[in-house]
Amino acid sequence: MAASKQESSAMATGSLQISDREIFHSRVYDAPRELIWQMWTVPERVSKWWGPRGYTTTTSKMDVRPGGLWEHMMRGPDGREYPNRIVYLEVVKPERIVYSHESYPPFRTTITFEDQGEKTKVSMRMTFETADLRNKIAKDFGAVEGLQQTMGRLDEFLPNAPLVIERAYQASIDTVWKAVTELSQMQKWFMGEINAFKAEKGFETVFAVRHQGKDFPHIWKVLEVVPGRKISVEWKFGGYSGASVATMELFEEKDGTRLRLTHEGIGNYPKESTDLSKENFAMGWNALVHQQLADHLREVQAIKTLILTREYESPREVVFKGWTDPKRVAKWWGPRGFTNPVCELDARVDGKIRIDMRGPEGTVYPMTGRFDEVVEPQRLVFTCWAHCNPAGDPQLEVINAVTFTEHNGKTKMSLRAFVMKATAQAAGPLAGMEQGWTESLLRFAEFLISAAGAKQ
Repeated sequence: MAASKQESSAMATGSLQISDREIFHSRVYDAPRELIWQMWTVPERVSKWWGPRGYTTTTSKMDVRPGGLWEHMMRGPDGREYPNRIVYLEVVKPERIVYSHESYPPFRTTITFEDQGEKTKVSMRMTFETADLRNKIAKDFGAVEGLQQTMGRLDEFLPNAPLVIERAYQASIDTVWKAVTELSQMQKWFMGEINAFKAEKGFETVFAVRHQGKDFPHIWKVLEVVPGRKISVEWKFGGYSGASVATMELFEEKDGTRLRLTHEGIGNYPKESTDLSKENFAMGWNALVHQQLADHLREVQAIKTLILTREYESPREVVFKGWTDPKRVAKWWGPRGFTNPVCELDARVDGKIRIDMRGPEGTVYPMTGRFDEVVEPQRLVFTCWAHCNPAGDPQLEVINAVTFTEHNGKTKMSLRAFVMKATAQAAGPLAGMEQGWTESLLRFAEFLISAAGAKQ
């Protein structure tokens, strides 16, 4: 099979590969994987860029799950229509999609999404039944060039694409809805400056937020409300042209609630105003959705919340490692007089924790746990279970959220311990939790000083 000049050029860049039965193209997008996944799986998103240049796509059905269908009509520049029926075979969010194209021409497609930090590499492989069919489709339909143009159109669409952030919480949908719509709760995790809010269509409010020495008057108007499920708010800023719309949608899941935040129209603000850039909104929303709302929901569901803040002379990377390296943790974990003959930590999401603390009198207090969030070197969230009864059931369950902030070579550490379960048998350990953490953190400070001195 002879490749065209265009195919040969693309092959030289490594972005396009041709085999007897396949067409393969990959591209790196300047956008996080979560957003790219949305662009491929939400019908109103994918329909805006899918297809070669000059084509439009109308989706009539899209159910992105194994066995689900994607039915859409592509219309060419000449008005000719091309019906498409796709059956999803494999969906592994946000890593991989495999589907069968059942309308003519038949082929199987595998799409992979590789996380590269703030960027995403997408690879798309179309496999045909025979080499002859692959060649015919490349010639008659321009499939090679069409695939390149389609993935290129997504790249062009991204600067104007909405900001999409999702997060699942171990909380009921009613609990999350109240947290994102009740004024008293919004003031705790969202913006303390909000002075009035009602989840009612047409409601308007104005409040000012001071950021880096500037006042930003926020002008909000509620556009849509589906009680318990969805709320859309128009955002304007006093002194700036343009408007955007932020939408929160809630979906009930087996273990809690999934929130999807979609912020559209950020590009409508003046380009010269870097304070209202998409990057700044992304930074703010990620902190709000992934950290502040998550911690707030834990607090409203907790039996007890303990908050402790300390500052250390050591750099953040050193402090973070002191919390995640089991050999280091073993040297300071627990109140004074305690040792840790067993200290095992796998500091990654879903990684296991096991620490056996031995008291001065020789009694061993086993604890198990799991890492829920690991953002090196900024944040750790881990769940601990301790004081099991004879049947092995834990009498105490605590979720610990630890953040590390560096300034001028020093590190500020904030610990929030949320007690999610405490039986009557755990009353004693619960009462001593603050004292225990206080002594542990004193030991940690001494450990950092000792470790720094050993290096000198």
